[in-house]
Amino acid sequence: MELRKSAIFLQIGILIISSIINFTAFSKGYMPTPFQAFFSGLCVFTWFSYSLYNGCRNNSKYLIFCSLFWGIGLLLFVLGYLTKILFIGIPSIFFIAGALYGLKYIMNIGTDMILVIVYVSVSYLLILFAFFLGKFFYRE
Repeated sequence: MELRKSAIFLQIGILIISSIINFTAFSKGYMPTPFQAFFSGLCVFTWFSYSLYNGCRNNSKYLIFCSLFWGIGLLLFVLGYLTKILFIGIPSIFFIAGALYGLKYIMNIGTDMILVIVYVSVSYLLILFAFFLGKFFYRE
């Protein structure tokens, strides 16, 4: 159980670090640097790796956690964007949109709501893929 908690804190920590590193480019709409793209990629890789591990362990609670985390984050972002109520979207802007902004270096998409929806969708699909891949290859 301790490994699971520390790994989740590691994932959240990398999201925060990636958000801080990407903050300037994200807030001003600049093209991210390769360094920023690396940290966004590291963020996705960390979630992918831990999803693969949890798939091998058949830990469906982790999949529920990921679904809630990414789903609520995307929902808050879209609600904040559409209603123009800033405080609704701030957590997801910082934790999700900011952390993944470096991926724009690889996938050049506009800097609006579509960008965040695509990045969250791609990240979540990779998480699902890794989880079910781990589950498939570690059948008992």
